[in-house]
Amino acid sequence: MSKMDHSSSSRMKELALDKYRNYINLDQPFIWKSNRLDLDELHKIAYQLLKYFMKEYSEANSHHAPDDDYLNDMPLSQKTSHLRQLLTIRHPAEYNKIPDNIQQLLDIFLQNQIDPNEIQSAASLPRVNQLFSNNNDPFFSKIALWRGDITRLACDAIVNAGNTGLLGCFQPTHLCIDNVIHAQAGPQMRADCFTIMNKLKLNTESVGSAKITRAYNLSSRYVIHTVGPEINDHHGNHSISSGRSPTKNEMAELASCYISCLELASLVGLKSIAFCSISTGIFSFPQDKAAEIAIHTVREWLNVNRTNTSIELVIFNVFKPNNEVFYIEQFERIAGTRVNILDNHRTLNRETKTDIDVAIEWLKSSNSLLIAAAAGLSASAGLDYTSEKLVKDLYPGLYKAGFRTLYSTFGGGMSDELQWGYLFSQVHNVRYNWPPSTVYQQLKQIALSFNDNRFFIITTNADGMFERNDFPVENRLYTMQGDYSMIQCLRPCSNNSVWPVRKYFEAAYPYVDKKTQLLTDKTKLPRCPQCGGKMFLNVRAGDWFLSTPYDQQAKQYNTWLTNSIQQANAANRLLVILEIGVGFNTPSVLRWPMESLAERHKNIRLIRINVDHSEIPTHLVTGQKGVSLSMDATKAIQLLWQGFFNK
Repeated sequence: MSKMDHSSSSRMKELALDKYRNYINLDQPFIWKSNRLDLDELHKIAYQLLKYFMKEYSEANSHHAPDDDYLNDMPLSQKTSHLRQLLTIRHPAEYNKIPDNIQQLLDIFLQNQIDPNEIQSAASLPRVNQLFSNNNDPFFSKIALWRGDITRLACDAIVNAGNTGLLGCFQPTHLCIDNVIHAQAGPQMRADCFTIMNKLKLNTESVGSAKITRAYNLSSRYVIHTVGPEINDHHGNHSISSGRSPTKNEMAELASCYISCLELASLVGLKSIAFCSISTGIFSFPQDKAAEIAIHTVREWLNVNRTNTSIELVIFNVFKPNNEVFYIEQFERIAGTRVNILDNHRTLNRETKTDIDVAIEWLKSSNSLLIAAAAGLSASAGLDYTSEKLVKDLYPGLYKAGFRTLYSTFGGGMSDELQWGYLFSQVHNVRYNWPPSTVYQQLKQIALSFNDNRFFIITTNADGMFERNDFPVENRLYTMQGDYSMIQCLRPCSNNSVWPVRKYFEAAYPYVDKKTQLLTDKTKLPRCPQCGGKMFLNVRAGDWFLSTPYDQQAKQYNTWLTNSIQQANAANRLLVILEIGVGFNTPSVLRWPMESLAERHKNIRLIRINVDHSEIPTHLVTGQKGVSLSMDATKAIQLLWQGFFNK
């Protein structure tokens, strides 16, 4: 990598700190309120905030605002989610300034989303030089690698990987770091970014440049916003699966992001700065190359500026273990040796032992067990709906037709012959022939230790994995999103136009080409026996979905839940929810209801297993009613199984 002019006048001009610094009160400290609220107080404030911002949005968009009772009855996690969504889409140019009393309530509410025990002090982070024996490279003494939530990192500045608009992401369902940081900081930070763009008369922020604001309700003091390069697919769209290598110009742009952030931090006199993995999310920059550029650029800059910078610590923040590995490999190349494995385990990996121990203790002392399972559990058994390799291996015809994941098949774009060739192949592979897996078998052993009908399964998975693994599911299973073993009228022509799929499958599957996934005999396309219309598997893939086959399951679940709560209260024992692989695709179906149960009932505990989104609302953590296991379901269930049975 060639050296760059780190102190060029053009870069200083682009940073333009003096032209906006005073307009956003950059040097005025933002003082946190000290209020720690109980659950009732959080509910009241969330209701007030949601009512204000919902009314504001409804008036601006000519929508009818929801009834007060509807807002008040929401569980706190749902109130919080709706509030964050309203703030995400709120553009400072389109709305009036937030009243001071509302802003003060919002600050208190956002600050209560962070458990003080979750805050990681930058000063206490181990330096990378501790990972190597007899290595005196001065660079390593100024570097830390930390895996965790960057919004919980107490340092001078964290780096936000934004977009060229610099105002944050306006898509409420995006879980990009831009959204995560803005959501916790609060709307003042977006207002500051808006002021910067106006004062500098910018329509877009340049790739590779940076701007700084206060961090407000984050754990850091400042946020430095930078825009990294996008790796585009052949159609000019950014795509995580684009697969191409970055150009020399894109690599230089990424290096420029790091240099601009370091220059800006140094101008403000900051001592510590934490970098996220810029451009490696939806912007699709390869993670290994991004780590190489990040480390070598920072190393070169610190070397050139070692006598004229305030920066004493640079933190590379990662969120996933596989991203962490790329940084470790680069450190090893520089050091010329492998890291000390013991030190690596102690200093780099987030501590999960305490949460595992708590989860095991809850399971052992519980009276009943509710298993709430979603796609993450099936993925741990090999059925990963986000896996490109799975589609390529199982369904080469689909792959050739441009479908890269099983999720992408729900978007349409298939002929009837390809659609039913794939669906019947999926029924054959998944519903009838998927092999038993260790994760389900260990989960079953835990469940079966709860005798006398004291466990129940509620799942959004339609794949039949619990039956395939011989769970005793009679009167204990609610498949709320449907079942691959059923087929329905797509119209539908009646509330009862649902039938077992077996007859249709056996008639058609022999005519499915295993290479192309095409159903070669059109006469085998299923037709509704009542109206002659088109059919589809009985899964919730549209508003045509018929839930009637699962009404009895829903009644059984509600009866079991009511009885189990009463029994737990009477015996003063726990009802444990073991939630596995439930993300944010449809949080109102499982995720929020499980949080609500733990929130409303004193003897319910929530164990959340999710490799990407294990976060639990702060009020459940501080109330010792929820723990998060940020790991793959296979590993988490194995640890729980070992601890539960004292293996």
